[in-house]
Amino acid sequence: MNKLAVVGTPIAHSLSPVIFNHINQSNNIDSHYTRLCGSSFYDIIDLVKKLNITAFNITSPYKSLAYKVSENQHQNAQKLKLANFLYYKNEWRAYNTDSYAVSEIIKNNNIRNSSKVLILGSGAAAYTAYKKLKSMKFDNITVAKRNFLNSSDYIRIIELNRIKTFKNFDILINTLPENEYITAPMIDNPELTIIDAIYHKPYLKAAECKYISGLEWLAYQAIPFIELLYKTTVNFETVLSLLQDAKPKKSIVLIGFMAAGKSSIGQDLARKLKMNFIDTDKLIEKSEGKSIADIFYDHGENHFRELEKNMILNLKPENNSIIALGGGALNCAEIKTHLKQNYFVVYLYNDFETLKNRILEDLNSDRPLSNSENLKKLYDQRQDEYFNASDLVIYNRHFSETLNTLSNEIRRII
Repeated sequence: MNKLAVVGTPIAHSLSPVIFNHINQSNNIDSHYTRLCGSSFYDIIDLVKKLNITAFNITSPYKSLAYKVSENQHQNAQKLKLANFLYYKNEWRAYNTDSYAVSEIIKNNNIRNSSKVLILGSGAAAYTAYKKLKSMKFDNITVAKRNFLNSSDYIRIIELNRIKTFKNFDILINTLPENEYITAPMIDNPELTIIDAIYHKPYLKAAECKYISGLEWLAYQAIPFIELLYKTTVNFETVLSLLQDAKPKKSIVLIGFMAAGKSSIGQDLARKLKMNFIDTDKLIEKSEGKSIADIFYDHGENHFRELEKNMILNLKPENNSIIALGGGALNCAEIKTHLKQNYFVVYLYNDFETLKNRILEDLNSDRPLSNSENLKKLYDQRQDEYFNASDLVIYNRHFSETLNTLSNEIRRII
């Protein structure tokens, strides 16, 4: 299976998987695209290597760091020293297509280079927009920042809190998430055109002027990646339609190998987010009046898997819950389909040695299959299943870091 991903902080809201997984499924391609998160960029890069991911998109705040870890740089990435896509082909190759998105939006909306442009923000997306506009002979560009630090690249700068009117501008390019300085009611120029890079909670969408959604930016920047990865062309309207039709998932499922931390992380996560917690193994034990180990011993694994399937398929996804599944639940095709359609699935990854040590340290462990000589074989068999079902993958190295990172991510989507 070819493994693809998008990385960033935060990342759970990203709609990039919608695009690539639609292409995979429509063309029966053995590939899956997920989201990766971690406490640092280098934690995420370690996860990329351990999972054998062959290409990944990069979003805020890692575009500069991604460029630095690349070994070969495409021209656009080289000019900006920023990468929003890394592709492995004997070496990590860096690309930047945010500049392509900016130019396509400008051209397809007939925006003249004599326009007066205001860019909100000074991160990677803002810098890319600024540089692209300069290359297209736009001369009247103002950049609005929170402060004047690191301002040497920009010709005309204003502090965000000094913006009181938009009547002096024709184009507003927004790269800032919701903030205390700029709101939709402040937009006092009906002739203004807003180009938004923000599609999650787009706070400027309500402004009374022409509005170009952040979904268009996302769709345009994805097209060159699709052509590179799949060696095919794709229609912009098709990609945009996929993004516009995407439906959020409000209940969370935790998957992973035995001892990955699904129950312990799940309980604390649910408490922190004020959600319900459900452990399917505990529900089965309560229903059957015996432990999972005893069910295996008395009736065999097939009987347990049937109980597990019925339990999971009968859970209601609208219950705003954190649900921890047993390590072997994804052996069932019906469960996999049910999860993909109804839940936001978080894969708690850990390397085999760490998990083996946790299992061995649990002296009172009655985990079924935990004493098998084929534990490593079982681990290897299940990794692709977990990855293929995932909406988000996190490397569960440290309990507290994982809990904090996941709670911050999930808050954005529930």
